[in-house]
Formats: sequence, structure tokens, C-alpha cells
Amino acid sequence: MATTPEGPTSVLDEWLTHAVQDPNPFLQFTAIRLSEDPPCSAEIEDYLARLITNELFDQTLLADLAHALGWGRTAADIIARRIPKLTQIRRGDFGEALANDILGHFEAFSIPIRKLRYKVTADQTLTGTDALALKTLPDGSISEVCFVESKFRGSRDIYAGVEACKQLLRDTTAAIPDILTFVAARLHDTGHLSYDSFLEYLASRADTREMETLRIALCCELAGWDEATLLNIDEANLQPLRLSVSICLISGLTAIVDRVFAQLGLTASDEDD
Repeated sequence: MATTPEGPTSVLDEWLTHAVQDPNPFLQFTAIRLSEDPPCSAEIEDYLARLITNELFDQTLLADLAHALGWGRTAADIIARRIPKLTQIRRGDFGEALANDILGHFEAFSIPIRKLRYKVTADQTLTGTDALALKTLPDGSISEVCFVESKFRGSRDIYAGVEACKQLLRDTTAAIPDILTFVAARLHDTGHLSYDSFLEYLASRADTREMETLRIALCCELAGWDEATLLNIDEANLQPLRLSVSICLISGLTAIVDRVFAQLGLTASDEDD
């Protein structure tokens, strides 16, 4: 079994089932259902803690910093300082990290730039689209660009999907969406292998909109889930192009998140100071 979220792993396969809903009862989007089988275990929580760590900090950089700082600064110390004190921020970060991992593992997307790594402070919120996910062809050219908006809900909220859809439409109908210039800049700064392919996509974007898709990633407490969340997206009739909605339902979700962040150094006295 893999020990890092970025490599091939069976952990998600052991925990979640992933299926496109067929037949599709919705007019505005395709639904993708993720459900637990079996429930979350201590082993899975360990994996989720590593997943959050990876989302917050490049692991090579983390090791380099821990080595360079010396004087007792371990990797665990550094990560603990990156843990949000605000409950809402922690839950949002968890939902974003899990959504990215699901896209990578089950649907063969790559997330070239992990946005949470660019927070200056732990409780900072980064505006705009949560993530940009890519699919590439064997020659390295980009075949799909997916704009991802994730929503974490620990209780019933039947308008969470509508809210996410509106956010995506606001972001992606701009002449040049902010997430595209953000990703381009970070690819350039890091010398990423996808930089040239990404520039080619941007250069021909007026003619290649069909390769762009939208994804709403809902991470919700099972006990608070209501199918009206999906029906409301249809009834809002926002007419998004190539939208899919993934619904990940987890029992005891907020307690799991609390335990995962506790592993990373959060203490009760730190919360919501």
C-alpha cells in the first residue's frame, strides 16, 4: 500500500465506491456518486492526514526546511503551524484536498498546482476557483481542463450546489479566468513540465472551449444529505456547459476531520481562537 497520496494507492479503493449515475436523471449535469464501503477506519484517517499534509506543503520542500532550520524544527512542527485554527477553514481545506485526490485517483486528472500551498497564513482564504485539473495525451498536450469548486457541508444545505455552480460560472465566463493566470504563473515559477502545453492551450482557448469542463465536488455528512441539493441545481437552470457534480457522502464527517487535524498538531485550545 502506498504511503503518499501522490502515488498509486489502494486506500481510496478500499474506502470509497465511485460511479457515474446511469441513467442520468438530471438535465443540467452528470452526477458522480461516492459512498463509503466500509466506513472510515483509523488507517484511512492516517491516509487523510498525509493527504492534508501533501496539499499544504510540497514534501520535498518540507524535508528541506526541516533539515535547514535544524534547532528542533521538525516537519511535524512546520505542518502544525500551517493548520487553520478556524473550523470553517479546516473543513474547507479538507474538502478541497479530498476532491483533488478523488479526481486524481478515480478519474486520472492531474492537479499541477495545489492552491492551498500558496496561503501566506494558515487561516487565509484564497478567492476564486478552488482547483484546475488537467488531463493530458501521451504527447503531453492537454485534452481536458476542469475547473473545480469544492464544498464541504457538515449539515443539510440544499443550496450548496447552486452556490458552487454560480461561483464557477462567475469565474469561468471572464475573458481570462483568474485561475488560469494563477496556474500559468505558478507553472512558470516552478519550471513545471506542463508549462508549454498550458501556454498552447491558452493561445488556442477561443477555439478549444469544448475541452473545458466544470466540476462541483460536494463533500457532505451522510446524515445531513438531501437529494434536493441536486434537484435545485437543475431547477436553477443556470445552463452550465459540461458540468458534473461529484457527491461524496461520509458518516461522521466532522468528527473525522477533527481527528485528522488533531493528528497534525491541532489542539483543543487552538480551535477558533
